[in-house]
Amino acid sequence: MAEAYEEQSSNRDFQRMDFDERLALLVDFEHSRRKNGKLHRLIQAASFINSNACIEDIEYHADRRLNKEQILKLASGTYILDGH
Repeated sequence: MAEAYEEQSSNRDFQRMDFDERLALLVDFEHSRRKNGKLHRLIQAASFINSNACIEDIEYHADRRLNKEQILKLASGTYILDGH
């Protein structure tokens, strides 16, 4: 948070904002930083072979017999909301 505060102090755009707005930005920045740090630690602890893998990079070759529609549906997470 101290780094974000120093940046705010040196930037005139932030100095034009009132205290509440600047504080809210600092809190949001810190919350995001902590959340990203936790996610990064969890990914490292999981020891994934490829921690940069993503759904969009899946190759749907015929010999793999992957159902693209089903994979995208699972990736959306709606099955959790539906209680399945």
